[in-house]
Amino acid sequence: MKRLLGVIAAIVFCGGCAHSHATTPSRTIFGMPVKTLSTSDISQSNSLYAYMKGDILALEGQPQKAIPELTAAIQHNPDSAYLYYDRAMSYAAAQQLQLAEDDCKKALELAPKLTEAKLLLARLLSVQSKFAQMVPLLEDVIRTTPDDREAYSLLGLAYMNTGKASRSIPLMKKLLDIDPDAMVAYYYMGAAYGGPLNRPQLAIQMYRKILEQDPRNVSVYTSMAQLYVDHNQIRQAIEILNEASTNGVDDITMQLRLSALYYQEKQYSKAAEILEAVLQRTPNSSKVHYYLGVIYEENGEFDKADAQFQKITPDSNYYKDAVLRRALHFYRQSQLNAAIAVLQSGILHAPKVDEFYPLLAIIYEEVDNLPAARSTLQKGVKALPDNASILYTLAVLTDRMKDTSKAVKLMQKVLILEPNNVSAMNYIGYIWTEEGKHLDEAEVLLLHAAELQPGDGFILDSLGWLYFKKNEYGKAQTLLEQAVRRIPNEAVVHRHLAMLYVAMERNQEAIEQYRQAILLAQGKPSDDANVNAMVEALDALEKK
Repeated sequence: MKRLLGVIAAIVFCGGCAHSHATTPSRTIFGMPVKTLSTSDISQSNSLYAYMKGDILALEGQPQKAIPELTAAIQHNPDSAYLYYDRAMSYAAAQQLQLAEDDCKKALELAPKLTEAKLLLARLLSVQSKFAQMVPLLEDVIRTTPDDREAYSLLGLAYMNTGKASRSIPLMKKLLDIDPDAMVAYYYMGAAYGGPLNRPQLAIQMYRKILEQDPRNVSVYTSMAQLYVDHNQIRQAIEILNEASTNGVDDITMQLRLSALYYQEKQYSKAAEILEAVLQRTPNSSKVHYYLGVIYEENGEFDKADAQFQKITPDSNYYKDAVLRRALHFYRQSQLNAAIAVLQSGILHAPKVDEFYPLLAIIYEEVDNLPAARSTLQKGVKALPDNASILYTLAVLTDRMKDTSKAVKLMQKVLILEPNNVSAMNYIGYIWTEEGKHLDEAEVLLLHAAELQPGDGFILDSLGWLYFKKNEYGKAQTLLEQAVRRIPNEAVVHRHLAMLYVAMERNQEAIEQYRQAILLAQGKPSDDANVNAMVEALDALEKK
């Protein structure tokens, strides 16, 4: 907000910031009038032609063409502050801000009291958000020219953006003494009271002063509404925006904001009514279609919502969210084929949206179509080869399909893209441990994973299981007992600890761990084989 404050004020209140200098301005920079110098400002006659040519080009709106001519004039007369100032204006008009700033500073080196250069430099600094540098310049202008309206306005902006909001209040009151019609003074006081000074009622009073003169001021209504929102007074914010409409303010952005506030208050019908009216004026607005769809969806009118979402084209920033909302709705309604169709279309029209692939794969898994899920993720990897998330999801799915060798290779590719992906490290380390190969490499991976994510129960289990396989039972015991405490509802961890206790001839503790593991694993088809093996091991222990 702070960076926009000055720009908004310049646009809205340009009539209240009349220039104070006697010379009639013939050019503007950033919407503010600046002095155009006469030929009497040129001290050497052989630079006159170049200066006049450059000035004419600048006045004709050709600042880029004016710059070489003014540069030639400076070469003839390098001690003229006014030439540097004039070239600074041309640089500014051509949006070459740093060069304009440099010329202003050069002009002030040559003529330290050149007020026009100070004001232009202040404007340049404000555009670049260099507010702290503005303060001494403008305070100096006000000391030497205490009735310069523009200096007050710019200094108020600088104070607001340098944590000196309290200083802006007396400054703006002084500006009002000089020019009672300077509405920008009320605007800055409203911003100061409503923001850093936290006196919202005074802020509202200041904004009301502006509305007395300009009852259709969009910026002021917006600021007042935001002030109420900031203090969680949503109903008052709604009233302000409705007041603006009553006073003839016709602003689509304001209408969108009003609709959003009604939505926040769960007044969905009113929120939708506003957006429906906006759509009559902007029928191709993806933004409006999307937010209207969200409102319909929240109100339980999904057919209407779906119609709005379908109007959003793939080139829109709202396309991804529209597709995901449609797919998730169908998914929640158990209309899985409809959800699949939506995501397939989304991938067809926007293949670079990474969220589509994992969601579609999940739904394929729901309908027991693992090959289709795998194919979807493979397409995602092909479309987005640097996307580690899709690659990781493909690796997990490949593991579920019992192709651990391929899954390990995919996880290794994940680590190429994300060297610190602890889940990939843990998977590879665990699989190698289970298979009893590459145990030293597995140890390096698992230790690094444990270092990056200390205390993770699954990593502790993997590392403990590795040391069990390496017959380092002391290390294994410490880690597996920690893992059981971290993730007590994981059957596999209890099984690992039970097997370790058996190896350590601590049979009674092994029996307890087997019983817990069997209890947790029962009813899970994926653990059936392990349950049978654990029951046999438990029976053998109990018979000893």
